[in-house]
Amino acid sequence: PLLARHLLMEAGVTADHPVHAPLFDTVMAGCRGPLRLLSLLDSDAALDLREKDFCRGTICFLHGDPLRAFECFDAIDSVDETDLAAQYYLVRSLDDYGEPAEKELAFAVEQAEGILRNDASASQRYYAGLLFLLAGRPEEALAALAGNAGHLPSLYTRWFCLHGRRDTSAGQVLAEIMNEEKVQSEQGAC
Repeated sequence: PLLARHLLMEAGVTADHPVHAPLFDTVMAGCRGPLRLLSLLDSDAALDLREKDFCRGTICFLHGDPLRAFECFDAIDSVDETDLAAQYYLVRSLDDYGEPAEKELAFAVEQAEGILRNDASASQRYYAGLLFLLAGRPEEALAALAGNAGHLPSLYTRWFCLHGRRDTSAGQVLAEIMNEEKVQSEQGAC
């Protein structure tokens, strides 16, 4: 709804528009939650600019505004090219608004390859796996994700990849997911 809001505002459509008022009201109702989050984020002094850009970009991306999301992730990229989460969402944002993303994806995959040569965090390994999937390199994605024992997003992504390939090891990953969900549930992590 955020992109629709942006486009309506660009077109000068308001709540009292004779034809588009119902559309305006529907779009604005769908934007209340994300706009409230963005407002709270702007007033949060505990987060630095990079953290705010990441949160803003994620909110915009997940609520349908890849243009604004791209701006946020591009700002992070200009400061830290090794942030694979920002690289992933930068590429996805470009793709979602129909811009060529091949060059950015190739660069992001290079970053992922370099990071995986070192001791990468679970988050970095997860986003490396997602970048490899975007690049059509499922074997490397599975290898990156396999290094994340107990990391539920990685486990779910591994299962999805293996299940889609009809790989018999998908059942083992599903058992790992169920076990980890149980452990985290018992620990109150959910």
